[in-house]
Order: sequence, then C-alpha cells, then structure tokens
Amino acid sequence: MALFSQRASASLLSAESLAPKLKYDMFLSFSGKDTRRGIVSSLYHELLDRKFKPFMDSKELEAGTEISSHLLTAIQESKSAIVFLSPNYASSTWCLEELANIVQRLEARNILVLPVFYNVDPSDVRHQIRTFAEAFTRHEQRFSQDDGIEKVKRWRAALTKVANLSGLESNKYESDRELVQDILQLVHSKLTRQAIDRILWFLVYFPFPSLFSQLLFRLCFLFAGFHVFNGLDLVATSLPAAEPASQWKHDVFLSFTGEDTQEGLISHLYHQLHNTRGITTFKDDGQLKKWTDISIKLLNAIEESRFAIVVLTPNYASSTWCLDVLTKVFQFMKDKNRILPLFYNVDPSDVRNQKGSFELAFTKHENKSSQDPQKVKQWNLGLKKVSNLIVWDSKNYESETKLVEHILEVVCSKVQKAEKSETSIGYFEAFEPTRHSVDKIMEMLQHDEVAIVGVCGMGGVGKTTMVKYVGAQAPKIGIFDHVIMAVVSRSPDLRKIQGTLADMLGLKLHEETEIERARRLHERLMRGRILIILDDIWKIVDLSSIGIPGHKELKSGKSKLLITSRSGIVCHSMGCQATIHLNVLSEKKSWNLFAKEARQSFDKSTNNFYDIVWQVVRACAGLPIALIIVARALRDRDLTKDLAEWNEAVRRLTAYHSPDLDYEEILFECINLSYDFLRSDDAKSCFYLCCLFPHEDLGIEDLLRYGIGKGLFQDSNIQNARAKVRLGVKYLKDSGLLMDTELDECVRMHGIMRNMVMFVASYEDVLSLQNTDFSKIPETYFRYESALRVLNLSFTNISLLPVSFSLLTKLETLNLDYCDKIIDISILGNLKKLKILSMRQFPLEELPKEIGNLTNLRMLDLSGSYNISAFPLKLMSKLYQLEELYMQCNFGDGKSEGVVGEEKANVGSVEETGRKELNILELRISDAKCLPKYVEFNPNWINFDIYISRYRSARASTLEHGFLHHHSRVLTLDTTINSLPDWFINVVVEETEKLEYIECKGLNNILVEYGHGRLVELKYLAVTGRHENLEELMNTITWVPKEPVFESLEELHLREVDCLKELCVGKLPPGSLCNLKILVVTSCMKLKSLFTWDVAQCLLQLEDLSITQCRSLERVIEASKETLNTKIVFPELKNLILFNLPQLTWFYSSGSATIECLALEHLHVQDCPQFSTSTSDFHSWNQVRVNDLRHLRTNKDEMSDVTSGLKQENQESLAPEDTVQSSSPNARQLVEVLREIQSQRDELEAKFLQERAALEAKFQKVVSTYIQKAI
Repeated sequence: MALFSQRASASLLSAESLAPKLKYDMFLSFSGKDTRRGIVSSLYHELLDRKFKPFMDSKELEAGTEISSHLLTAIQESKSAIVFLSPNYASSTWCLEELANIVQRLEARNILVLPVFYNVDPSDVRHQIRTFAEAFTRHEQRFSQDDGIEKVKRWRAALTKVANLSGLESNKYESDRELVQDILQLVHSKLTRQAIDRILWFLVYFPFPSLFSQLLFRLCFLFAGFHVFNGLDLVATSLPAAEPASQWKHDVFLSFTGEDTQEGLISHLYHQLHNTRGITTFKDDGQLKKWTDISIKLLNAIEESRFAIVVLTPNYASSTWCLDVLTKVFQFMKDKNRILPLFYNVDPSDVRNQKGSFELAFTKHENKSSQDPQKVKQWNLGLKKVSNLIVWDSKNYESETKLVEHILEVVCSKVQKAEKSETSIGYFEAFEPTRHSVDKIMEMLQHDEVAIVGVCGMGGVGKTTMVKYVGAQAPKIGIFDHVIMAVVSRSPDLRKIQGTLADMLGLKLHEETEIERARRLHERLMRGRILIILDDIWKIVDLSSIGIPGHKELKSGKSKLLITSRSGIVCHSMGCQATIHLNVLSEKKSWNLFAKEARQSFDKSTNNFYDIVWQVVRACAGLPIALIIVARALRDRDLTKDLAEWNEAVRRLTAYHSPDLDYEEILFECINLSYDFLRSDDAKSCFYLCCLFPHEDLGIEDLLRYGIGKGLFQDSNIQNARAKVRLGVKYLKDSGLLMDTELDECVRMHGIMRNMVMFVASYEDVLSLQNTDFSKIPETYFRYESALRVLNLSFTNISLLPVSFSLLTKLETLNLDYCDKIIDISILGNLKKLKILSMRQFPLEELPKEIGNLTNLRMLDLSGSYNISAFPLKLMSKLYQLEELYMQCNFGDGKSEGVVGEEKANVGSVEETGRKELNILELRISDAKCLPKYVEFNPNWINFDIYISRYRSARASTLEHGFLHHHSRVLTLDTTINSLPDWFINVVVEETEKLEYIECKGLNNILVEYGHGRLVELKYLAVTGRHENLEELMNTITWVPKEPVFESLEELHLREVDCLKELCVGKLPPGSLCNLKILVVTSCMKLKSLFTWDVAQCLLQLEDLSITQCRSLERVIEASKETLNTKIVFPELKNLILFNLPQLTWFYSSGSATIECLALEHLHVQDCPQFSTSTSDFHSWNQVRVNDLRHLRTNKDEMSDVTSGLKQENQESLAPEDTVQSSSPNARQLVEVLREIQSQRDELEAKFLQERAALEAKFQKVVSTYIQKAI
C-alpha cells in the first residue's frame, strides 16, 4: 500500500469492505436424482484436482440443512455457478430456489453462469414443456396461495433466463468425459476473464504512480500470457459504455502518400466521393511523417471501412507509414475484392518486382539497422499482392478527370451492392435484443410437430426485420432450400401475393382465375423444403385462396409457414402452433441501439450532454424503428457544436407525450423529426414522392418520372435528376426512412410508416388508376381534374381516351404502359406541357402525327413496342427537347419498307437521334443497313443499349421482361464491326462496356474485332449461337496483337457456339485478359480443350469457371511438350463447375502435373463419368464444398448459364412444365413422383461426393504423415 496515496488507500478499504468475500470458485446446482453420482461427481473431483474451489451440497452440507441459510450463503460466496438442467431439475423446489437466487446475482452482474443442458432440449427448459411442464403443474397445485404463486412465477422466469444463456448440450457429446473437459475449459476461460476485469477495475481507481511500476505490471501480464496496450486504451475498454458502433463507419479508406498526391488527385477524388456522391470516405488530414508508427485512429479507420483505395505512386514505398497501412489493409480485408489499387504515374510491374523508385526505397529500408527484416518482408509481400489486383492504371486514361469519373463509377457500384446485401435483412444486425426470439423461431421451424409459426407485436418493434433475418439465415444452415415472402397488408391483393410468391420460385402463373393460380402455386409449394413468410397480416386470411397448403399438408411435407401480425389473436386463428411475442426494448437496450445507430460514444464524461441523449432515447419509448430513425437523424449532429438541434429534438419528442403511451403518436413525431432534420432537399423530395404511393414498391425510375411531373428537380436535365434521386434514396435509406426490396432499383417504406406519412403528401395533382378494371373512362371524368400533373393509367383495358382528357393542360408525366387494348391516342397532342410519356408495349403499328406537338417532351419510352416497324422520322424531328428515347421496336425487319411519310428509315432514323440534347438511347434495329453511313455531327449518347440483330438472345429477352433500363453502354450485333459506319464505331463501339455477338456469319477472330472497334473499355463479352466461320475465338497467328488485349474484360460467355474448336491459337501478349473473373462455356459441342497453358497463365484473376454440356471436351487445359509437367496456378479461382461433360478425363493434360487453386471453395461435378480428379488434387487452402446445390442458387447472377443448363437437363428428362399441366391427373402425379426421386437422388449424390472428399482428405493426411516419418 506504500505505492498508493492515502485517498487511494481509503477508497480501496471502502471498496473491500463493501465487496462480498468470494469463498468458492463455482457453485454446482443440480438434481441429485439425475446427476449426483455421474457427471456432477466427476466434474467436482476434476475441479479439485485443478486447484479450483467448487461448492457441492453433498460435500459441504448435511442432509436436511435449511436452504435459506448455508446454501444461499454459498451462492453469495461463489464467483460462478454451473447449472445442470436435467429432466428432474424442475421437480426439486430446492433446485428452483437455488436457481432463483443465482439469477438474482446474475441480474446484479456479480456472478458468471454456465447452463449445461443434460439429457434435455434447451427449448423444453425455455418453454417449460414435457417434464418441466409436469413439474410446474404440481408446483402450481401445491403453492396455490398468493405468496406461492409469486414464487412459482419467479422460478419460471429464472428457468427462462438461464435457458437463454449460451451453454453446453450433452447430446452433442459422445461421452460425459468429453462434456466435462469442455466445462473445465470454459470455466477456466470465464474465470480468467473475470480476474482480468477485476484488475482493470483496480487500474481505473488506482493508476500507477510511476513509469517503473507500470512497466513492471506489463511484464507480469506478458509472462501470464496476456498482451497489454497503453494504460489509456486498457482503461477505456473496461469502462461501462455503449456497445461498439456498427461495423462500417466509412465506405472507403484512402491510402496514399501526401508527398505525391495530397493536393491534386486525392483532394479531387475525396471531394467527389465524400461531398458529391455521398460516399463516406476516410482521409487522414494530419501531416504524415516518415518513420512514425501507425496510429490507433488509422487502424480503427481501416477496420471500419468497407473498401480501401490504395493509391500507389513513385514515393509510396518510401513511406514506412504507407507500407504499414498496406499491411494492415490486407490483414483486416481478407476479401481481396474490397481492396482497390490505383497505379498513379507508376507501372504495376515496378510495384510487383520492386523496380525503379520502389527498388531504391527498399534498398534504404534494408540498409537501416533499426528496421525489422521481418517487417520489410511483410511490406514486400503486401506490394506483390496489391500489384496483382490491378483496378486502375492512370496511363490508360486521357486525363485525371476521366480517371476520377471511372473510380467514382466503380466505387459507387460496389458500395451500392454492398449496402443492398447488408440491408437486405433490414436493421437486425444493428442490435441484439431479438436474438433469443430468433432462436425460438429457428427451434420451432425445425420442430416436427410445428408447421405454422407466428410473430406478433405492435408496429415498429421489429417483426418484419426479424422474419427477414430468419429467412436469410435458414437456407445457410440447411433448414430450407427456398425462402419466399409476400406482404399481405390491411387490404390483401390475392393476385399480387400469388404473383410475388410464384416469382420468387421461378414459377410463371399464366392462369386468369385466382383459383387456378392457387392450384398451380399449391402444387409447387408441396415440392421441396420451402419457408413461406406472410408479413403484416391484419385479419384472418384463407391460405387455400392463395395456394398455401394447410397445417396438415405442411406437416406431411417439408415446407413451413411463418407469419407476422400485430395481433396474437390473428396468429392463433391462423393456426399457429407457436407464437413469439415481441415487446419494446428495455432502456439499456434502447441506449445501446441508439448509440450504434448514431455512431457516437456517449458516456457520463459529457456532463449535461449525457442527460440530453438519455431524454431523446427515453422519448422513443423502446421502439426499434423510432430509435433508428432518430439516431440517424442526429448522427451528424455533434453534441458540442449542434446542441440546439439536440435540444430541439428533445422538445419535439417530449411535447406531446400523454401519461398513457400512444406508440403510434410517438412514432409519428419521430418520423416528422427525421424528415425535418434531413439536410438534403433532394432526399426530402424523394420522401415526398414515396409518400404519394406509400403502399407501393417504387423504383428509382418511378420516383424520377413522378418527380419531374410534380415539378421537382427543375434545374436539372434528366440524367442529373436521376443522380439526385439515387443520392436522395441512399440518404433516406441511411436515415432509416426507406428500405430496399427484393427487386433491384426499388425501395419501400416501412409498414408502420405507410399510414403516417399523409402529413407530407399532396394528392391534388397526382392520380394513379394503375391495375384498375377500367375498360372505358367516362367522357367527363377529367373535367374537374385540370390540376393534374402526374397520371398513371398503366395495366388498364381502356381503348379510347375521353374528350375531357384534352383539359389536362398541366399534365407533365403520363404512363400508358401495357394498355394493349388502346386504339387511338391522337388526343395526346393537346398536352403541350407533357415532359414524360411512357407507353411500353404500345399495340399500334405507328405513332400518331399529333405526338409531334409535344415539343416539351424530354423522355419517350416505347420499350417492347414491336408492332412499330418504321422509324417515325418526321415526328421525332419535332421533339427537339428529347433527352431520353427508349424504342425497342422492329425497325428494318422486312415487314415494311421502313418508310415514314416519304423518307426512308435507313437514311436518317438513327441520325435524327443524334441531336445534342439526346444523351440516352435504347434502340432495336433488325439490320445494320438502317444505320446512316454519315452523320452531320456525332451524337452525344452518354449511355446506350443498341440491338442490331434479327435474332433474340437470352440477354435481350431478360431485358424485355419488365424493360429495366440499366443505363450502361450495351451493344448487340449479328454482324462484324468493320461493316459498321465509322461514326458509329467512334461514338458507340469504342465506348461499349457490354458486347454480345449473335449468330454472326462474318466473325472468325475476335481479335480482329478488338482491333477494329478499339474495345479497350469492354468488360463483358458474350458470343452466342452458330457462327459458321468461328473455329478459334482468338488467333494471334493470323492477327498479331502488338499490345495486351482485353485488359478490362471481366466476363466472357460462350453459348452454343457449334463450330468453336479452340479458345485461342498462338500466344497472347502478357497482360491480356488480366482482369477476367468469370468464364462460362455452354454447349460448345466441338470443343476438345478449353485453353492452353499459355492462356491459363494470363488468368490470374479468374474466380468463376463454368463448363457445361460440351460433349466433346476431353481436357480443360491443353499442355504442350514444353509445359507437360509444369505446375498450373489459378490463385483466385473460387468456384469450378463441370456439368454434363461425358468425354472429360483430365483437368490438365494427362493429370500428372500439379494444379494449384489455392482459393477454391466450391466444386460442382455432375454427369462427368470419366473425370476422376478429386478435391485434394486442387491443393486448396479452404475446405472445398462439393456439389452444393445451394451455392449454385446463391450465385445465380454469375452462374445463370449453368442453372439454365441444369433446368434444361431436368426438363428434358422429366417433361416441360406446360406439357405437365396439360396432361391427365395420373400423368401429373407420375411426374411429381419422378421429380421427387430425382431430388432424392441429387441429395444422395451430393452427400456421397462430400463424404468421398472428406475420406480423400483424411487419406492424404495419413499418407503425408507416414511419408514424413519415413523420411
């Protein structure tokens, strides 16, 4: 005590006098009838042997000792409790009273508790069923008085509390001995952690008086096996505070050397990312000093960032700071797709091989006596790794502006994909309080006797979020193969619900009546393991009217139903065998959730600010959604700088609270506050638009078109307005006011908000009659609607527009999509203010000349209007403000002369679309001859999708279904590039990012196309169908490339190319195909080998390789004599699929050479009878999953060709769906039996291959051990 001050000594004495004297290390609670002579006795003696001090009643107390004295004292004097929950545990009132006292100490946070579920299921304990239910029935009869009833309630609560703790289950162990060993290990770990916490508490109150004593303490800790950071960090981690912030605090981490880029590129890039695009970016603004250790701030920033942009410059390696940062980036970001290198004024090979300035820098590092050689090796390895991840090379861009634009495009795309993936299950990951409820749902879904599970609770407590989370997790752990979900809502639309569920199963419902649609859906749901989720049920719904099987059918099959409702009565009436009730959060959990979402650390050191935060939290009344949207609204408000806004939040949230809590009123005010606190006017505009249609899923394009019609975004062209909408929607999702949907580019409001947002919306100038039964609109219908600015008549059966339509002189947006009965729209010529006109699948053969009067028109959408066969040249020439034109029509298809008036389409059709205002064009032309040879000036098309072919491809049919406008640069051809006009090559081909060839007779060498089209921007290439002269995709002998080719290409798809014999003849220049990640080859019947060893050397970034239905393929890689026994390496290959390859014998030549696919995760081999290579032959560092069909489903976007091949194979063997449906009942039943047999066969084959792979791995390990011993 001499080292401490008198005040410290006094405090210590005071603390010691108040603290309980802990005599025992652990208290053993158990039922003697079940465990005394078995596992408990064994554990007790093992604990004694390891010098622990356990308490066990048989050793310490005489029989009959009153429980209220010695036994309860022993509980108070124990550091921990091990509770053996066995079948007869609840029969003993002694055990239950012990447990109640243990839980009392647990809630006071001064005891550690480890439950051991011994010969019982945790759910039996948690829900008090089976033997526990029988025991409590007896207790309730025995203790029927008031005091007794309260005692029994306390016992029940204690059991539930302990059963929800993380523990051990005896049924997962082969013997009691193994279980005892795990208990010992866990107890040792927990008590050690407890001891450290006590030491940390000691340090908080009694800091070291000298540096010497601090160093001495560190040495003691190090010898004990613990690592100690500086005192401040250590103390900070021990203080009770809010739980850590959500994982991603930054979207992007910028690594750079200020000496090269601080004032130029980095400043420009940071501004564009952070300020313009709203991508949260970390950039260290401090002065980076050489030879300074990397700071904790920087380490945290790396760990909290989704992606890292590493800017490699000539002086990068001179900075040890930068090299340390790079090492940490690779350490924290295991997924290399998160690391985005930019080679700025430096050659990637110099970085890879440490040449030039990098060589000089490393020479200096190696010559420094103070430099750790091991660290220098790590730096070297980091640079080699990053040099193989080439994303941007500054020498490939005309200017720095172009470079930054491309960086923005790539980063925004990656962040959006990441956010969609992370938020697809809502806000669940942000907080833990419903975790135990999820466990209950998972248990019930796996229970054989339970077919329907309900989740109930008031609006805003997280029901939808939780069932989405369950839906995301269930397939991962193998409970279900498919998860489908539909929102029922207060007014159920059965057709919409049926369609949603069917779409998620890939089932098309063509039937007209709801009964027939229900029958089809019912048949599909009875096949396979499917989790059906019905969200937001307000009243009893007849499941059979939708097509969902009833309780008995679900029970007999493999599917289950999960529903959510605000009413427990509804859940009961719907036949739920188990219902989970969700309540509002406790104050502590509310605080933790608020702190996470606000991304701020709140503690008592903030003095009066701490109380302000507490007032805001309490005002949200424990509603998760209220806490989230308010926390995010205040996320960027610093307590010291923006105190007035925090006080305003407190005032508004507490002003209208009544003594009786009205949760809807609270949530309403929270939404209102969040809306008012939005700092982006564009975000407010987007939210305003969503309020107009609160019950619909709205796409980005819908919001854009409605916004322009409402007069928003007036100062922007459509392209800029679209960017504002995207940024506004991102802001709203970040604020918690909008959620993603299952559909791309769509958002929706949270269900509880839908009935509360009318305070924002004004409906006087917006009208939607979409999907109504209108076949005829009364002539006077629009007489009193002259104020309308937005009108949607899509999916109606109207044939004529009424005379009163001409009175809509203020109308700016009009949707007439899929009105296939319409015969006359000439009256539209009176709508002079119209800016947006959408008429997808327009049924007439030509547009009326009156459309030319719409001189303010800025967007015309005629997607899928294949009856229009002539380009309306004269009409288009009058639409001089047109910015976006979507015309997927059949120009030049031979049905007409392509004449409009007296002018031919092949003279000026596309030329007329070349005016300066037009910047987005989607056009379908059947013949390249429709393109003019010369144009007066080059068009300014920013994005385009131009389809020049008489054939339809898989891509085309996909785009046409729903007509999604992806706003990229896409070109489809059935001719070679050299047959296209020069202006078209300059404007379109050179800028193309996605290119597809369909049955192109003149195509014989894709390298010639690369040269003619200068395809340096190309990222996606597909060659589809019969190409008569294409025997080699690439031939470097007939066309010799001087530089690397296809450097930007990321995907290559070859489909049904009948004549193709080789992928490449000759050697490709080094650096070719250096970014190719996906290679898919399907139904190329003459292909005997895919590529040579030389080509394989180029594919260092290949991640997915799929080869299906190539009947002649014998080898994947063909070796020459020189490379016959040379090792082949695919460092990034993760997924390999080989399907229906009857001649395939070896992956690489004769099979004697080594194949290294170190990153391989999934191997799918099916119908390859001669292929004998096993997982061990690929030398992966990962545990390779074999024939995992779930993996194929989760990667359906990248592996669409594979899954379509599998479907085609199954359909050929079992019969097409249409044929099945038209067959007799007996035939349909037989097909169902065959499908079930096929499904079982696939499952058995998958299990067999997995077991074989496991045995091979064990055999390899045994052989390796034997060889090592022999050596």
